[in-house]
Amino acid sequence: LASSAASDVYKRQSLPSGTSTTLKVSGTDKAVKWSSSDENIASVSKKGKVTGKNAGKAIITATIGKQTLQCRVIVRARLSRTKVTLVRYERIFLSLKGASIKRISSSEHKVASVSIVKEGKEGMIIGLRRGRATITVVDTTGRKYTCIVKVEEPYQREKYITLEEGQSYRCLLYTSDAAD
Repeated sequence: LASSAASDVYKRQSLPSGTSTTLKVSGTDKAVKWSSSDENIASVSKKGKVTGKNAGKAIITATIGKQTLQCRVIVRARLSRTKVTLVRYERIFLSLKGASIKRISSSEHKVASVSIVKEGKEGMIIGLRRGRATITVVDTTGRKYTCIVKVEEPYQREKYITLEEGQSYRCLLYTSDAAD
């Protein structure tokens, strides 16, 4: 924010839900009092740190004496992941930060299955067979978000593997409760 006439909306700031940015007032040594028009959308600290909470719009106001400066903040919802690699039968949970999930779908139902869990808070993805799928999440306002899923086959026949420094190996262990 820079000095401007009272109640002018000086600038706009777009912010993904769950992230922060710090606003500053230049051209003054006086104390600044910060406030938000909607703390459920975006909160602001005493030092001007704005944190996006839920999708929507809020106005952050800086008050210096009798002068006010404003910044319109638009908070966007975001997926917890946009790309993931799974092995067969592995499952992960996908959340939509800042909004609720209305619908979730898979472009390849034989590669990855999906379902909504926890009353629209999370979607569950299960890798079914080798391939790629695009998972589409739709929030309650109709906005769409995507996550690319790659499903790989686990190497089940290997008894020993050798890894170089920095390499990783992903596998699933299967257990049997049946008595021998």
